[in-house]
Amino acid sequence: MNKRVRIYQPGPATAMVYEDLPALATPAAGEVRLRHEAIGVNFVDTMFRSGAFRAQLPLDMGVEAAGVIEQVGPGVTGFTVGDRVAYFFAFGAYADERLIEAKHLIKLPRHISSDTAAATFTKGLTAWMMLYGAHQLHPGEVVLVHGAAGGVGSIVARWAKALGATVIATVGSASKAATVKDYGIEHVLDANDPELAKRVLALTEGRGVDVVYELIGKQTFAQSLAALSAGGDLIHVGNASGAPHVDQSLIAERRLRYVQPSTGQYVGERAALERASADLFRAIEQGIFGQEAPVVYPLEEAARAHQDLADRKILGAAILRPHQPTPSDIAKSVVRRNTDEVQGGGNFALFDQLFADDFVDHTPQPNCTPDKAGARALYQKLREAFPDFHAVIHWQTADGDRVTTYKTYHGTHQGDFLGVAATGRKIHFDTVDVMRVRNGRIAEHWGVAHLYSLMQQLGAIAQ
Repeated sequence: MNKRVRIYQPGPATAMVYEDLPALATPAAGEVRLRHEAIGVNFVDTMFRSGAFRAQLPLDMGVEAAGVIEQVGPGVTGFTVGDRVAYFFAFGAYADERLIEAKHLIKLPRHISSDTAAATFTKGLTAWMMLYGAHQLHPGEVVLVHGAAGGVGSIVARWAKALGATVIATVGSASKAATVKDYGIEHVLDANDPELAKRVLALTEGRGVDVVYELIGKQTFAQSLAALSAGGDLIHVGNASGAPHVDQSLIAERRLRYVQPSTGQYVGERAALERASADLFRAIEQGIFGQEAPVVYPLEEAARAHQDLADRKILGAAILRPHQPTPSDIAKSVVRRNTDEVQGGGNFALFDQLFADDFVDHTPQPNCTPDKAGARALYQKLREAFPDFHAVIHWQTADGDRVTTYKTYHGTHQGDFLGVAATGRKIHFDTVDVMRVRNGRIAEHWGVAHLYSLMQQLGAIAQ
């Protein structure tokens, strides 16, 4: 049984309910069915859970995850079963599986794992918004990043440094300071220091910083104003310590630019989302954010993850681990989907998948074609000869990550096949297929097809 986490009333972390997820419907037009492999934990999740941000109740928790597409609804283009994808800001992420509109999805490159995507996608897009959108960072600028040991702050600090800025970071403890220094950030200050702004001014020879990335809020806000150079930018994104009092007269007096942006403002359009995602994935591939593994909590311990986040115990990012299906479960799911695909008649999506570049075809029987090119030609001939070709699965067995299926194929012989001209006769033949499944896709295939049965029938028809 699939599980989810939702709230029926806002409140503390314990307000979240871990419960059975009703059976999902078939994806509607524009939707896909997505099996989550990793789920992001973000500060904004705690804001919706607590009621600080209003939302319709009951609320399915979570806005970010990564996983594998299990089923594609009508009208979806650009995505197929087995694609690895991620998304940000679509409620309902705290679940084993879900339905989601394909427009929210971004394909993951091979080098980005689901754990990495869930740990960095939303935070990384937020960082991109801060560095490329709300304030377009230029090499040589001096920036102050609060909460630099946190999920978003750690990405902003390292990315800003990689873009050529001088970074001054603040943290809340000595252990976090050591972590941030390990990122390569030279100037790391105590966010609790009442002389924080003076120390920043000392580091900048009295000039102040060009931009402050404010992620803490009430605790550091006044220091942020004092640390800015005249005409500088204050990019206010988070309130980990509570909402501050904003002195608009002081901001106007010092000609400061005060912005409270949202990520959606800058990546709401598809083209912008794809551009930001590409920049983020490139930065990950370049190693800008290091190789730190996220803190992992089981989905059923989402409340503990929220409490640790509130207590600022988490260094870097955290993810939730949904229930992981066994390889046998995945194999059965793949067979079920592919059987459904060819049931409709004339749909060879399964066979098309068998010719992917990374696909390995094994043919242990003499009646099977021993190479991919030959197998492709064989299936193409089947496709042409039996345009209403379809399959009925009789039963299946699964062993580890291999699944064996027993099928009967039916079709009308309307094209030349195996040297026999079209007859217009209905025939059927049995097959036994053994498949190895990886990440929800057929990776290897042993086609023990009983072509002898088919050949016999065609031979009898031709006589």
